[in-house]
Amino acid sequence: MKKGNSNKREKKGTTNKKKKKVWKKVLLIMLFIILIAGSVFAYKVYKNGGGMSGMLATVVGHDENTKKNLGEFKCLILGISTDQENVDLTDTIMVASYNPNTQKATLLSIPRDTYTGKTPAKATAYEKINALYSRKHRPDETLEAVNEITGLDIKYYVVVKTEALIKLVDVIGGITFDVPIDMNYDDTSQNLHIHLKKRRKYMPAGVYTAYKKDGTVYYRSSITHKNKHISLGSFSSENEAAVTYNEACEILSRSDLHIINTELHTTSYSPDMNIPFEKYIILINFRDNGIYIKTPVYLCKKFFLYFLSPDKTLIFNTDSLFYYSTHKIIARGGYYYVNDFGMQTSILSRYGIRAHSVEGRDYIFKNGDSCDYRYENICVINRYNGVSMIEKNGKKLYRAAIHINGMYQIGTYEAENEAAIAYNKAADMTEKKTSVKYERNYIENISSIQYASIYNKIILPSKFRKYIDSL
Repeated sequence: MKKGNSNKREKKGTTNKKKKKVWKKVLLIMLFIILIAGSVFAYKVYKNGGGMSGMLATVVGHDENTKKNLGEFKCLILGISTDQENVDLTDTIMVASYNPNTQKATLLSIPRDTYTGKTPAKATAYEKINALYSRKHRPDETLEAVNEITGLDIKYYVVVKTEALIKLVDVIGGITFDVPIDMNYDDTSQNLHIHLKKRRKYMPAGVYTAYKKDGTVYYRSSITHKNKHISLGSFSSENEAAVTYNEACEILSRSDLHIINTELHTTSYSPDMNIPFEKYIILINFRDNGIYIKTPVYLCKKFFLYFLSPDKTLIFNTDSLFYYSTHKIIARGGYYYVNDFGMQTSILSRYGIRAHSVEGRDYIFKNGDSCDYRYENICVINRYNGVSMIEKNGKKLYRAAIHINGMYQIGTYEAENEAAIAYNKAADMTEKKTSVKYERNYIENISSIQYASIYNKIILPSKFRKYIDSL
């Protein structure tokens, strides 16, 4: 009875190993088909002189003489999988061959357990061809063994790990395949869990099935335009994803229907559309200007528009394009922020304006348009903490004040930087007596010696000093 149970366990273990190998084999074959196409293209580029000229010659085509001189291209493809003992084995070994005259590719599979060097009777596991690579991670040893077995003269090889398949499939936008029956397989030893439902082969164009960690199905939509793969978003239903893809196709092809009015800062976007507004702007800009930008930017001749929403648009100088093409603007509390170095930073800081400055008091928009953030349109009035400009008898003066259970005046000064330093001095005195922390002013265009000289000359009002002493 014990012997019978042992045999059952051995058979079960063997069956699981076979299933594992089958799945690895299927995945690797899918990957190798893609690799063959890439290898052939790279080889053609090389034969055509390499570089951009070689690539163009490859894409455009060859004359007959050039075609004949290419010869047959052979490449060894090694699929690496790591076993439970963390040993890299080339369980899949294939010879890919391409004939440029017939434009046909062939695959020759070398069995992983093929013995090399010695007779099978004396051979060890390390003399199987799949173990040659694991010794020193030298694919040339496997290449030499394949040439001895086949009698071929293969000079090139490609080494691919199974983990690369996932990334490669994501890059090309997924692979659609037929699932004829429900498939369920779990292998906790390698964290492999396969649960596929029987489904039809073809999905709507631009739609791909995806799964959340909990197994929930959702649908991704994407489109390729001018060799650029663009994600359109994730959706709960296949129909939503398909509608979004169709809308994207229409946007990219109908410049007469989907437009942006650069003078009025309006768009033809409809709230009934399924495609997100941000993606709508991105696609139109890519279509009209030939530049893909991942933020909702539309390029104009001397400026660009940043569309926050259908009814809110900001204007920037072209000098700021690189920054805002990589930083998404967030609107909150009447201010605009970007995530920069892990922090939310006000876009006002790019103009030397403090984060919570007040429009009309600390800065103004010259043309009255508070959405026009072009440098020439912004005038900074008060650039320092606790400093405000006043006019007295037609003369500009700068008043310094600090908040301590209310606002306390600490003097009026002729120079703006002098008032800013007075504020810093008042902050230093206050922090010694209270737990309140103050942001200091950074004074530009003066040396540390000049700063210290002004700091020491400033005498704060006696009323203020007496109040601080009383705390």
